[in-house]
Amino acid sequence: MTSFQLQHYNAGLLMIVLALTSLLNSASAFTMNAPVRAFVTSNELKSSSTLLQMGGLVDEPKTQVLVDGNGVEFTKGCTIETTKEMKAFQVPKKGFGSFDGTTFVPLDAAGASRADSCLVMPTGLRGTVNRVYDIDEFDTIMPIVAKFVGGENMGGEIEPPITFLMHFEESEVQVVV
Repeated sequence: MTSFQLQHYNAGLLMIVLALTSLLNSASAFTMNAPVRAFVTSNELKSSSTLLQMGGLVDEPKTQVLVDGNGVEFTKGCTIETTKEMKAFQVPKKGFGSFDGTTFVPLDAAGASRADSCLVMPTGLRGTVNRVYDIDEFDTIMPIVAKFVGGENMGGEIEPPITFLMHFEESEVQVVV
């Protein structure tokens, strides 16, 4: 190896060492001020209301409560009803159709378009809330999951033709009190 090659080799190594040193120094700037705890109990993990963020503890916002248009909270097990007509595409084929008043009219599947291959849910169809997602924890636009049971009107006038689950926004359903 000539002295010229050796000089460039050493310069390259020096650049790598300087780059790594700079990287380590900048990484430590993010962790220098972060508090360190020796241990955390399981209860502290479950009920913690703090969040570690870039060098410090910051209070976490409180969980939002989902309410309907009347200010009633959506909870698991409560009865809800639809507030507008909607299409449910994720239902079995025997549930495709619409309602004429309170009577279910099945869809003739032969030659039906994709837009018509669904259950047209009327206003006032009742179901039970199966789950309410925490919108602070999960990024969801339809946080309310309700179950509709075929043949059960749940105190309403309309019976679902089949059993199915469906996701809703707060504005699409209301709690039946």
